[in-house]
Amino acid sequence: MTHKKPAPFDSTLFFDSHTATYDARGQGSDLRDWEVDLIKFIKKHPAHTTFLDVGAGTGRVASMVKQNFPDMHVTALEPSVALLNMLENQSIRKVVGKIPDLNLDANESFSFIYISHVLHHLVGETIRESHNIGKESLLLLRDHLDDTGFLIIQEELWETHIITNATRTLAFFLLNTASKLSIAIPGFLNNTRSQSLKGLRACFYSQAELKDVLEDCSFEIVEFKTYLWTRLNAIMRRWKKLAFLKRWGQMRFIVRKANTCECGEKCTDAVFVNEGCQNRA
Repeated sequence: MTHKKPAPFDSTLFFDSHTATYDARGQGSDLRDWEVDLIKFIKKHPAHTTFLDVGAGTGRVASMVKQNFPDMHVTALEPSVALLNMLENQSIRKVVGKIPDLNLDANESFSFIYISHVLHHLVGETIRESHNIGKESLLLLRDHLDDTGFLIIQEELWETHIITNATRTLAFFLLNTASKLSIAIPGFLNNTRSQSLKGLRACFYSQAELKDVLEDCSFEIVEFKTYLWTRLNAIMRRWKKLAFLKRWGQMRFIVRKANTCECGEKCTDAVFVNEGCQNRA
């Protein structure tokens, strides 16, 4: 199936300019809660043997998966050559690619596709356009997902007091304006606590918005979980107050293709598609 290719803002130059920041994020041997849960989930599906990490960065997750599952065929896809070159494990296949130019074989498919902190970097001129780009991007990835495979999406979760999306909306317009004017965002206005952010654009999703996008792409949600930041240092606490955040952390959706049965319904368990469906007369 061929989908319209989205045309998101190209953030490759930004990542090439901030390799030290993203390399530091990948350091540390202690596994995060969502990484532990990822390993547990993969263990439940021993017949699934291929893993694609979209926006792999320095390869922390790809390396973790390969270390825990040596027989897994792992591919790390990343637009920044500078970041990708930091991945030292030679048993992991490295692909320089980005959405929509994945640089993958058209018929290539994977048991697991992992896309972490990528969707909010696919930005258009408006929030709605950005979310449409996200939808088209997920449809592109869907074409590379095995029929019984799983797409795992990890994204930032910002939930503001009173108006849920207020901080997201403000950040979107602030970053867009600063990018167009070539102005750096000062460190105290961003949660990375960098000296400055210049050339970055982002459009975050609420839980409900991302759920709607996934369902529009004909995905069935298998699992949803939030990982809230509960132990914050002084700087992060100040930033949370500055951003008026009620909930701040990570959200993760695990989805698979929703299959349409002969009965006309979306019978999501592939085992029962077209055979033994109780909806059929």
